[in-house]
Amino acid sequence: MKKFIIGLVATVMVAVGLVATSEVTASAAPYPGTVATSTSAVGLGPFRHKAKVFVRVISNSGKPHGRLNFTFVNKKSGKVKSFSRQYGGGGHTYTFSPLKKGKYGVLVTFMPRNGSKWKPSTGKTHVKVR
Repeated sequence: MKKFIIGLVATVMVAVGLVATSEVTASAAPYPGTVATSTSAVGLGPFRHKAKVFVRVISNSGKPHGRLNFTFVNKKSGKVKSFSRQYGGGGHTYTFSPLKKGKYGVLVTFMPRNGSKWKPSTGKTHVKVR
């Protein structure tokens, strides 16, 4: 009987020790920043004093959400103008004004939300403003 009780106590102590030392991993975003994205941008127009850019961010795993940063560089003067917009998935046309007359190079950067599974990506296009 003594051996049975000693064996039972030893088993309980081992089980409690294993439970106390096991770790739980975070389940909110187990692999943040691991899913690649691709940003495509198409300049529309020309329009008067404004520019329109169609943007789509694609991924193999769901619809990416985050922010789009637009950087317009005037090809003649080199002046830079920046804009930022929310992005919620799918293709969207974004309008920017006021812009001076000329040709602009546009760099579109997708920045995912903090802790999300998507990676940042960029796309380039050009627009003409009348």
